[in-house]
Amino acid sequence: MKKILIVEDSASQGQLLRRDFEEQNYEVFLTTTGFEAYRTLKDETPDLIILDYSLPDTNGIELCKHLKQDNRFRLIPTIMFSAENKLHHMMRAYEAGADYYVVKDDEGNRVLCLLAESLFRRRARAGVGFSLSA
Repeated sequence: MKKILIVEDSASQGQLLRRDFEEQNYEVFLTTTGFEAYRTLKDETPDLIILDYSLPDTNGIELCKHLKQDNRFRLIPTIMFSAENKLHHMMRAYEAGADYYVVKDDEGNRVLCLLAESLFRRRARAGVGFSLSA
């Protein structure tokens, strides 16, 4: 089963994302802070990480930088998910190592699900397994 770590400080947004991904047979780990994300990553190696841009104890940019500097997590595709639809926010996310940037709007959750499926299909065609820990 494909695993996704979602780091989202909004409980309602996080639950919507969890539901959407679980309906597509993903195992979802939902955290609301950077600290909780690191605690989850001690025990789990997700196949995809979705980071909120703004978090209560850090921001998605800093968390992304730290993850991409850690050899255990640097190859895991990372999507920044933000209400900010500004080019400079997108540039900061890409500079931090995010692979994609998706705007939280009416179609944001659907875009995330489609993007995740596309990533996993491409990895499967390239012969890359789902778990980077194996």
